[in-house]
Amino acid sequence: MRPLLITDGAHLKETYKGTNLVLVGMDGNNQIVPIATCVSQGETGESWTWFLLKFKECIGEVPNLAIITDRHPAIILACNTIFPNAFHGYCCRHLMMNCKMKSDKLQALYWKTCKAYTPEKFQRRVSDLRGFRPEAYKKFKETGFETWSRAMCPADRYNYMTSNSAESINNLTRHVRKAPITQLMEWYIALLQKWYCARRDKHKDLVYPVGEPSSWVRPDGLQVVKPPNMNFRTSGRPKNTDCIKSQGGEPIQVRCSRCGVRGYNRTTCHEPIANYQDSTQPRLKRSRQTRQESNIHVDWGGHSQEYEAAYTNNYVRSQEYEAAYTNNYVRSQEYQSTYNNMNGSSQG
Repeated sequence: MRPLLITDGAHLKETYKGTNLVLVGMDGNNQIVPIATCVSQGETGESWTWFLLKFKECIGEVPNLAIITDRHPAIILACNTIFPNAFHGYCCRHLMMNCKMKSDKLQALYWKTCKAYTPEKFQRRVSDLRGFRPEAYKKFKETGFETWSRAMCPADRYNYMTSNSAESINNLTRHVRKAPITQLMEWYIALLQKWYCARRDKHKDLVYPVGEPSSWVRPDGLQVVKPPNMNFRTSGRPKNTDCIKSQGGEPIQVRCSRCGVRGYNRTTCHEPIANYQDSTQPRLKRSRQTRQESNIHVDWGGHSQEYEAAYTNNYVRSQEYEAAYTNNYVRSQEYQSTYNNMNGSSQG
């Protein structure tokens, strides 16, 4: 087990009353291990001192021992008397209840202060706590930051900030504490036997010792297992290939797919393309009347001379078509007049 003791007391509910004192430890799998228990007249300094003294006679002096309790004066006196070299830390939950921190915001800030890993972060949290509750900060400081803070703890309390492990045992005995003392002790014995028997049957012969490497038997003809072939495309988005080139590596030149020039891509290309009209210029009307009235000069790109000649030729032809249309219209009017005169003479 870890060199850690968590202790607490619970009142009996039988006719003669009394207090049930409990000591529990924690194993490497964070499981609760009940170690010792007794029944006394109350949580007095004499009772706790006798209980811890008898317990020390069984385990002796343990180096780097840590004890987690509440702030009961009798427990503090007994721990300082029997285990003067051990670290004595306080339960953070009991300390929070003693300071009457009931709001969720204060409790969240308090637990962040308790569980801070570095002294710098602890100082920031405790400064915020002092701003919200100055009277609670005063009590925390009088208690000693090293007794309830993880960052300021001079010893190793194995991240156990409360005495909930001992209170869990007290919760199991809440009904049997109504029975006589002899039945309470028999219940403790039966509980431990049940736990150890169940765990022994569950984990029997699961761990086999391997012995020294020189005593290992190595059979012949073992098949060599090669690593699997991982040359396949993994699922998900491909990784970014824009990495920093190594020293001496050749840079990769990109080519624009629009104009064919090296050094940039299509997104940053600004070269003019002859086959496309510049989209930045305003669109102009193509009617002959608009061109004649406004005399607008149109930029046709690199083929402006050819386009201008074609436009002039088309304009000359349109003038010829206009003259021919006018001549035909005049002739049609003459034919209509002659037809009318002939029609009048025939009627007369």
